[in-house]
Formats: sequence, C-alpha cells, structure tokens
Amino acid sequence: MRTVQQFLMTVLLLTAAITHADSLEKASQDLCERIKQCSLAEMDNTSSSMSPQMRAMIESSINSMCDAMQKEFPKHNNHPLADSAMRCMRSMADLSCEEIKNMKQSTTPECKAYREEMEKYDARAK
Repeated sequence: MRTVQQFLMTVLLLTAAITHADSLEKASQDLCERIKQCSLAEMDNTSSSMSPQMRAMIESSINSMCDAMQKEFPKHNNHPLADSAMRCMRSMADLSCEEIKNMKQSTTPECKAYREEMEKYDARAK
C-alpha cells in the first residue's frame, strides 16, 4: 500500500513539474510569436524603404532570438522566479502591437513585480 502511495505521489509531482515547464515554455513561445507578429506588421508598414534582404535578415534575427529563449527555459523551469517570469511573459504577449511599440521604459504590472522579485532574489544571493 505504501509503495502505491509513493508511486502516486511521484506521478503527481512529475505531472506538476511537466505542466509548469510546459507553461513557462508556452508563455515564452506566445511572447515570441507576438514579437514576431508585431515586427512583421511594422516591416509591412515600412516595406517601401526596406529591401528584401534586410527583411530576411530581421526575420532570421527574430527567429534566432526565439530559438535562444526556448533553449534557455528548460534550464530554469524549476527556478524560484519561474512563475513570476511566466506571468510577465504572458502579460507582454497580451499587449497590442501598438502598446509594445510605445512601451519604452514602462512595463506591465506583472513584469514590474517580476523585476522587484528578481532584485530581491539577487540581493539575497550576494
């Protein structure tokens, strides 16, 4: 009986870990897709002044950024700040392209909270 309980507990913990990792990865994918969508829309608006080679280079750069993010997340999905990072990415992905374009120094409340948590975490690590 105890072995069955231990097995079930292990399955539950693994399921939670996989769900968390998938959520963090999904949030980063959604944010990358949003950035791609907004960047491509902006390029379409300025297409008369952009060469096809320049457009291809920018698209490749955006894809590389997203690929790099995707490779990073499996290393950090158990990090204490992973949930906060996920909320920040989701809040950014929910913004309109116009909001992203006009953000400059401002940020979403979720990203502000993440930045504050990160600063506290870094201070404790020193």
